[in-house]
Amino acid sequence: MGAGNLSYRELSQLIEMRTGGMGLSTHVSSHHSEMKAFEQGLSFSSHCLDKNLPHMFYLWGEIFSRFVL
Repeated sequence: MGAGNLSYRELSQLIEMRTGGMGLSTHVSSHHSEMKAFEQGLSFSSHCLDKNLPHMFYLWGEIFSRFVL
């Protein structure tokens, strides 16, 4: 899986060079007011040095807007 004009390998190399990692996880939690109901969600996380912040947001943008299988 790549993103935009980036192949899987290129995307992986840029993530490694410009960020401390990018992640996605799922979570399920109980509903706050209904005892038998649950809510599902996604959690996105990443971190980088201040100088790499534009690069990190560029990578997230490519992943969200131009996802390639």
